[in-house]
Amino acid sequence: MNPASKTTQQGCGYSFEPVTVLMPVVSATKDDTTAAPPSPYAYRLTGTQLNYSLCGEIVLADVLELCHSENQEHGNTTINEETTISKGTVDPPLPFYRKTHTQVVIKMDRRKRIVNLHDHGPRGIPHPENPWKEISALQLLLHGNLAEDTEQQHVLDTAPTHHHPNVIDLLTALADDECLYEVLPYYSGGSLQDLLRRHSDGLDEDRARRYFRQLLSAIDYLAHRGVCHRDISTSNILLNHEQDECVLMDFGMALRVPYSFPDDHQTEDVTDVSIMMGNDDGNGGDKNMVMGTVRRRKIHSQSHCGKLRFMAPEMYQMQDFDGLTIDLWSAAAVLFWMLTGRAPYDKPDPASDAGYHDLLNEHYYWDPRGVNQVFSWGHAVSEEAVDLLKNMFRPDPKDRLTLGQVMAHPWVHGEKLPCHEKNK
Repeated sequence: MNPASKTTQQGCGYSFEPVTVLMPVVSATKDDTTAAPPSPYAYRLTGTQLNYSLCGEIVLADVLELCHSENQEHGNTTINEETTISKGTVDPPLPFYRKTHTQVVIKMDRRKRIVNLHDHGPRGIPHPENPWKEISALQLLLHGNLAEDTEQQHVLDTAPTHHHPNVIDLLTALADDECLYEVLPYYSGGSLQDLLRRHSDGLDEDRARRYFRQLLSAIDYLAHRGVCHRDISTSNILLNHEQDECVLMDFGMALRVPYSFPDDHQTEDVTDVSIMMGNDDGNGGDKNMVMGTVRRRKIHSQSHCGKLRFMAPEMYQMQDFDGLTIDLWSAAAVLFWMLTGRAPYDKPDPASDAGYHDLLNEHYYWDPRGVNQVFSWGHAVSEEAVDLLKNMFRPDPKDRLTLGQVMAHPWVHGEKLPCHEKNK
C-alpha cells in the first residue's frame, strides 16, 4: 500500500495523495552546471548541513537558473565564475545553469528510511510522520481542492488558493532512486525555539502577540483548507527576520480533516462555525456553513503524534480527537513558552507530571490573588494573557475556546478585558 494513500475508514483522518509528478533531480547531487534537464531551475548542495530530518538530512543549496548563451563567437566564452562554454560557435545557443543569489533548503529523505518507517512503525502501525504526506499536504494548501469526496470538495471549494505568508511554501519536489527532495525557502532567522533559548524569561507580550497572531492566521488557513497539522511546536516555527514574520513548517504528520453533513447522522461531530467561511451569503460566508450544517468529524487516534510538551491531553491518551482543537492546544503551549521562556509541562499527564498538574490547578497559574505570579509564571503576566491561556488549556476539548473565540480575544488585539470577564 502506498504510504500516502487515503484511508476510507469513516471517522479517520484522511492522508494525502501525491499530486504532481516529481521531476528527476540532476544538479541537486552533481556539480555539472552545463547539464540541461527541462527544469528552469536546479539546485546545487553547498555542503552545509542545517539539521537532521526523521528520514535524512536538511541541507543548504544554491539555486541555479537555466539560461541560454547569446554569444555566437568562436573560442572560449566565460559566462560567469563557474560556467564556461568552449570550442567553437554556439549555434543554437547552448543551455546552461547559472548560479543565482538565492539559497534554499533541501530536505533529503532516504527512500529506504521512509519505507522502513511505514512498514515497521510502533505497535505495527505506520509511523505518523511521512515525507510523502508533507509534500502532498503542501501541494493541497497551495494548489486548492484536490479532494475526491463530495463533502470534502464542498468545504475546500470555499477556501483560498494562494500561498499564505505564515505557512512554509513547497518550491518544488524532486526525486531520484535514493532520495525524495523537498525544496523549501531558506529563513536565516532560525526557529522560534532558537530565539527562546536566547530569551530565558520569554518574550515581551507585544512581540509574543505578533507571532501568536501570525500562528493563528496560519491555523485558520489550514482549517479553511481542511488540514490538521498535528505537530505545532516552537521548533516547527521559523522566523523570517526581513518581514518580522513567523512561518509554520514540518507537515509530515498532517492529516486531511473528515467532514460530514446532517444526513450522515454522526453523533460525535464537532462544529466550529467560526472557521467555516465561504463566499455565498453576501458577507464573505457560506450560508450553510455559517449555520453549522457542515461539521468536522473526530479523527480516530492510532498513536501519539507530535511533541509531548505541545501535545493535547486527548492525543496523549490516544482518544478520538478533533484536528483543529488539538492544533489550538499546541498553539496555546507555544504562547505559554513565549511568555515564560519554558514549556508548560513535559507531558500532559496529571498523575506523573507536576507541570501539567499545576496547569489544571484552578489557582496556581490562573488566580494571581492566591499565588504570586513571580512564583508561578516567573514574572508578571497580563490578566488578558492569563484569561486567554486559562480558557485554551481546558482539559475537556468541549470547554476550550474555538478558533474564532481565540482570534477575537482582547489579548490578541492588545485590548483590555471587559469588566464582567475579570476574575472569572
